[in-house]
Amino acid sequence: NVWEPTPVAGLGDASPGGTDPDQVSKYRSQLAQANPVSSVSLGLQHGLALDGAGDLYSWGKGARGQLGVLNVGRESADELPDTEYAAIRVRDFVLPSSDDPASQAASAAVAGDGTDRNRRRRSQMSDADARVTRIAAGMNHSAAITASNHAWVWGKNVRPADPERNRADRGKKAGDAHVPIPVRGLPENLKVEDVSCGSHHTAFLMEDGSVYCIGVTTDTVEPVLDRAVEVVPPGIVEFPVRQFAAHHDRTTLVAGHGRQVLEAQLWSNEEMSEGAWFEPDWAEDLLNVDGGGISMVNRGWLHTMVVTDS
Repeated sequence: NVWEPTPVAGLGDASPGGTDPDQVSKYRSQLAQANPVSSVSLGLQHGLALDGAGDLYSWGKGARGQLGVLNVGRESADELPDTEYAAIRVRDFVLPSSDDPASQAASAAVAGDGTDRNRRRRSQMSDADARVTRIAAGMNHSAAITASNHAWVWGKNVRPADPERNRADRGKKAGDAHVPIPVRGLPENLKVEDVSCGSHHTAFLMEDGSVYCIGVTTDTVEPVLDRAVEVVPPGIVEFPVRQFAAHHDRTTLVAGHGRQVLEAQLWSNEEMSEGAWFEPDWAEDLLNVDGGGISMVNRGWLHTMVVTDS
């Protein structure tokens, strides 16, 4: 436990990256940040930091792949150092070589167990394509948007299980990804404006106001991972959007200068999916009483806190 504010070491190019406390102390003079931090997101036991150059760093627990750094928390000869002591830059963005299912499955398997390093290197993106613009941390998974308008996820249960290529997936509906893998199903002609991670799902806001999700559905424990699902169609959200946040079992938008609140859930049932988005009754009641707009909505496991303009 840490009982007072402590700097996160490692947010710079000279960082030894996640080494033991003695090494961090030895290199502390070299650990100055290369660029100002522009965004931070925290999961259950891990953190993400994005700097002004688009470089992404992670630290904390990484056994389920949520750090996006291959082999963290695994027992192997080339195991990376523990990242509890210093952040490590996330670099291994992996793109499938083609759109055929076999290639996708192979890339997913690489992301899961890291056995085919040569293939992983061949499918790596360039530094320019992997420049990160948005980040989000869920309970045990992470997500990012890059300057090339690619959406990425990594961590616990973020890819379809592939038991034939990965023994760890046997008997499971989903598998872990220890490096970022691309999200499929988002409209290619639209810009991804924002991303947010709930406890077990990830939501994406598109430039036309539509919202797409992947992850565990509200009505089952089985995740939807092969393609993102539209939960809010275009034309519903009233711009500008003040807040876009994925929570425990739903995604919340505050839009229309604070006069519109939408909640959306990811369903596996097609009939339920038709009513995936709705305007909560409490929002209308609160707006009528307050007279102003809603600034933000924060949801915990069992409660909600709303902040108004007043």
